[in-house]
Amino acid sequence: MRLYKFLTISPIPVKLIIVRYFCFIFLLIVLLHLSGCGGGGGTPSADNNPPSPPYNIYGTVMDTRGIAIPGATVSAYYSDNLTDILDTKETDNNGKYYLWVPVAQKTYLVKASKEGYQEQTQEITLSPPDYQQKVDFRLQPVDKR
Repeated sequence: MRLYKFLTISPIPVKLIIVRYFCFIFLLIVLLHLSGCGGGGGTPSADNNPPSPPYNIYGTVMDTRGIAIPGATVSAYYSDNLTDILDTKETDNNGKYYLWVPVAQKTYLVKASKEGYQEQTQEITLSPPDYQQKVDFRLQPVDKR
């Protein structure tokens, strides 16, 4: 009889096992969902497709001969506040960049710079429906005379 009582399962541990099972499944679903979200603003994939949004300013930084400039810094600011950087990224090996700015104001300044080149700034306006704009830069090499 004692052996029989030892092997029986009381209702409390069974409920605990079921609760733990559903908690595990729930956490697994949440983690799988979050791992597929991206998080935005990432680097482009190897086939040069842009990352999934959120980004709303994107483009290429090249020199005056049309050759991509990898490692150039591209930053976005509100046009009336040049002290607060909204987003900044370095260009990839193909000179491409992707920035995300909050669409609170509609006019922005986008600045591209790289050592050995003259800095360039462009003013842009993001407009509906997608609030995205391509901004390409052609940086002039600095004379080293």
